[in-house]
Amino acid sequence: MNNDYKVRLYLRLLQIPGIGLATGAKIITGCGGIENVFNATFKEIAEKCGLNEKITQKIFLPIDEYKINEKINQCRNLGIEAICYEDPTYPSVLKAIDSPPLLLYCKGQIPEKWNYGIAIVGSRNPTPYGIQIARRLAYQIARVGFAVISDCALGIGTHAHLGALAAEGITWAVMGLGLERCHHPPQNLQLLERITKKGLILSEFPPRTVSSRSTVLLSNRIISGLSIGVVVVEAAQGCGSLLTARIALEQGRQLFAVPGRIDNPYAFGPNQLIKEGAKLVGALEDILEEINYLFPLVHLKAGDKERAEKIKLSKDEQQVYLAMDAEEISVEELLKKTGLASATLLSVLNRLEMKKIIHQLPGRRYVRTL
Repeated sequence: MNNDYKVRLYLRLLQIPGIGLATGAKIITGCGGIENVFNATFKEIAEKCGLNEKITQKIFLPIDEYKINEKINQCRNLGIEAICYEDPTYPSVLKAIDSPPLLLYCKGQIPEKWNYGIAIVGSRNPTPYGIQIARRLAYQIARVGFAVISDCALGIGTHAHLGALAAEGITWAVMGLGLERCHHPPQNLQLLERITKKGLILSEFPPRTVSSRSTVLLSNRIISGLSIGVVVVEAAQGCGSLLTARIALEQGRQLFAVPGRIDNPYAFGPNQLIKEGAKLVGALEDILEEINYLFPLVHLKAGDKERAEKIKLSKDEQQVYLAMDAEEISVEELLKKTGLASATLLSVLNRLEMKKIIHQLPGRRYVRTL
């Protein structure tokens, strides 16, 4: 791994009993980085992170170095790369979800800049119609430049990845187990190898983690968390994909569903979601219409002052607008680039959003719409 030292510190933090993902992220942010956590005093951690005495004390307990070394060596031997929460390559959209993973274990092509992704989920026992729709939508979604995200499980997940690969597009498989165990189901071993050549397989679980209902349920929040929209294709009542759909709504993601015949038990989930407000999908255009409204894909080039002036922006508005490049940018980054006070910047961002030339994304990030 490229950064064993930082990964070691994260593994140390994750080893502390009683400190979960949300508290761990809070500690890292409060201390200004993982490297500061174990150099800070009891008082500094308690004050900066807002922790009670009982939790703070646990940070100073002895740790099991053997277990940490074991995980580091396992990853190295298996060709698994671990991405830390504060690493530049960590997907920013995941930081906005509840309890983001502090480490992501990855195999394949880790992007420097993560594509917008659309998840396709559904039944593990799909009908021929469901298979056809999943493959077609995945193919078309990949062709227009989105990453296709699923779980590589038998059924809709498998065919979503196959559709994306057929389009020579990018696809990410989120697994609910240690990556060296990704020979289950064995039918998908070759598929996973193909995914790593063009895309990525990832998990928040270290090597040797066995798949269970709880690990699969936890991985669902990453599938939706990496996406800007989730498409449900066939899901019977009680199907795990419906939980992914609920999580997607909680995370502020757009929810899509492919309708089915009312006498088809696998159409229960999508039909119910549509009744509850999910966007009905009959073709790719239904997805693009909604996504392009929420996350416009056409941007001005950074520094295009002439165009900015034509929009008739105030001095502050122009400064903020020109500080935004062709990709999404956070409030924190804008504060650094513009030097404006926080209250002033937020006011300017609100005005620019009202003028419909920028749009707010999840996690207090912004993108140009013109």
